[in-house]
Amino acid sequence: MKSTRPAFLASRFALTTLFAAALPSSAQADNDPRPIKALMITGGPYHDYGKQKVALADGLAKRINIEWTIYHEGDKGGTKFKLPIYEKPDWAKGYDIVVHNECFADVVDEDFIKKVCKAHGEGVPGVFIHCCMHTFRAVRGFDEYRKMLGVTTVRHETARVIDVKPAKADHPIMKGFPQVFRTPVNDEVYVIEKVWPDCVPLATTYGVETRKDQPCIWVNRYGKARVFGTTLGHPQEVIESDVFLDTVARGVLWATNKLGDDGKPLPGYGPKPAPAAPAGEGTKK
Repeated sequence: MKSTRPAFLASRFALTTLFAAALPSSAQADNDPRPIKALMITGGPYHDYGKQKVALADGLAKRINIEWTIYHEGDKGGTKFKLPIYEKPDWAKGYDIVVHNECFADVVDEDFIKKVCKAHGEGVPGVFIHCCMHTFRAVRGFDEYRKMLGVTTVRHETARVIDVKPAKADHPIMKGFPQVFRTPVNDEVYVIEKVWPDCVPLATTYGVETRKDQPCIWVNRYGKARVFGTTLGHPQEVIESDVFLDTVARGVLWATNKLGDDGKPLPGYGPKPAPAAPAGEGTKK
């Protein structure tokens, strides 16, 4: 159903029905860590964000203990659309992390952009995926958003199958990452013009047109917040891939201080075990 007003979709992601009403947090046992409360903000004219939000929410919920609220708006609004959620002074209040997967390249309102950055600077961790890096790229001489991302980029190379290689294999987020991740279909190499001082590239991919390695996975510190970013994820097939989802899941855990040095979730923050079969019922053969 289309609406001109923002719409929130919430779910605890047992995931029989993806966007069911949120289950009450009282369902958590007293000795069971509460889920990471995550807000996903998505939308824009460039990608099928309807499918991407399902793949991200479902895929991460199968890997880590997370509870979602999803805000999806602006697919038909054009590149200058300003997401209404950011007009609220406390738009990130109550969330442990915000996962951004939106793209509105031609918004140049600096006061509006400052509202996006403020919540993260005050301590709310952030995850930024793919076209987020080109959001607000039309603004000139104002780099606060890029400082928050950790990189500056305004263009990408021609899409092709790309090889992603670790640049910092000992980082917890990169534990379990293959020596080479070849994208299953064409993805985009974003041209990184600047890596900001508090950004640490974790993986790179070679830019054929620029003839140099381009950071494509990284971590950043912005104000009081931890930030994880990746330029990967243009096609649905990459978003749905195990390597991508495993890496973003570790990025979420790292940003919220729920990731061990070994790359494993801290106790209680891994995937929930499947419910035991009722007594007296065996496995069908």
